[in-house]
Amino acid sequence: PDGQIALVVYAADAFIVTPLTDDRATLTLQLPALGTDLVPVQGSNPKAAIILANQLLHQAGLVNGEIWLLTDGIPDNVDIDDLINAAGDHPVSVLGIGTPEGAPIATSNGFLKDPQGNIVLPKLKEAALRQLADGSGGRYARLNTDSRDIDYLLNSATLVNRSVVDEQEDRRADLWQEEGPWLLLPVLLFAAFAFRRGYLVVLLAIMITPRPALAVSWQELWQTPDQQAQKAFDRGDNPAAIDSFSDPRWQAAARYRQGDYEGAAETLGDQTGATSTYNRGNSKAQMGDYQGALDDYDQVLSEQPDNEDARFNRDLVEKLLEQQQQQQQQQDQDQESSDDSDDKDSESDSENDQQNQDSSESEQDSPPEDKSGDQSEDNQKSPPDQNDPNPSDDSNDDKPEVDKGQPEEPEPVDEDGQPEEPPPAPTAESPPPMDDETRQATEQWLRRIPDDPGGLLRRKFLYQYQLRNRSNSDQQGEGW
Repeated sequence: PDGQIALVVYAADAFIVTPLTDDRATLTLQLPALGTDLVPVQGSNPKAAIILANQLLHQAGLVNGEIWLLTDGIPDNVDIDDLINAAGDHPVSVLGIGTPEGAPIATSNGFLKDPQGNIVLPKLKEAALRQLADGSGGRYARLNTDSRDIDYLLNSATLVNRSVVDEQEDRRADLWQEEGPWLLLPVLLFAAFAFRRGYLVVLLAIMITPRPALAVSWQELWQTPDQQAQKAFDRGDNPAAIDSFSDPRWQAAARYRQGDYEGAAETLGDQTGATSTYNRGNSKAQMGDYQGALDDYDQVLSEQPDNEDARFNRDLVEKLLEQQQQQQQQQDQDQESSDDSDDKDSESDSENDQQNQDSSESEQDSPPEDKSGDQSEDNQKSPPDQNDPNPSDDSNDDKPEVDKGQPEEPEPVDEDGQPEEPPPAPTAESPPPMDDETRQATEQWLRRIPDDPGGLLRRKFLYQYQLRNRSNSDQQGEGW
């Protein structure tokens, strides 16, 4: 059907896949990723889905909207009158799916089972579905292999009445009245007098002369710059759309599509409104300005607390910001530890050089005649391990403890006899390069990661469920 369409799925609770939109391509892209394993809780609660659909229509101001329910049945503990009241003034047309005999539902882990481990066999309960459709003013049809079921629902009286009401709504458009034929009267008078003089032949020859180069310019004369920019935007010519759009919001959209996220954020910098602020936050998030994106999302939520897209993006960007801060702290700590290690090594080298210099100076300053005395003094002050095979505990108290388990390897020296500096340890900023074999193995491992197109929807449904935090007492339906 024409008009705006929203998509709501439900199990034990209802979840919004796509709000009201006229973009059919977006809805089509969402359908292949839908599955029973995306919802956080299993079950059947059609009342929650009808209530959520009624809220979407009410928020959009669509008084004559219609709800289509695609299901295999209604649980026995659900009152049909409650479903009709939940729909409000909107008729509910039902498309029954399944067979009265029932069949198992296949999932990625086998067949769907209840908490007791039994395979669930949903059976089509047409009596309750017909009662819901008739009581709300809609129609009922069973799913077929052709389009007869959809055509039957589209040809319902409610849809005809809705189209009549839509035509009577306050819609304004430009209606052009053709006045061009009146210009033929003076042309005919001129042609009657000019035919005998040969002017008409010259005029026709001039008119027949092709001017293809002016075709585009003549078309542009009848279009505004925004219309030209919209055509360029639709065909993917983003640079032309950026130059032609006079509306900054459309300019930002073209820049965002082109990948110029910084330019899109700057273009929306002076714009007000929740939509512009939300798009500015998306641009900042794409360019890595997570804190700025959080500020914009907070501003949107302050104006529209029910904006689930802004809340979802905010939570995602907040997690990315925390990861970025943790990585930065880890890099700072690694850098500090590396600097401290370098400082300690330089101080140790300086002390060793100073001690060697002092010892050489003392040997040079001592007179030759005192060598014997010094030697006797040295013999008297020789270390305990040279004079006494069993040194006392007091002599060992002044010595630093060393690891006696493994001998230390000697430090390498260069040609001048000085110890060589160890090679710098790899840091987080400069990871060691991978060889071709390691890189190929990594790429093959990445290819084995399963593609999960429904991952975003799964997180979105879980977030909606946690946000509502519905209690079990408020739910009606069957759970499994």
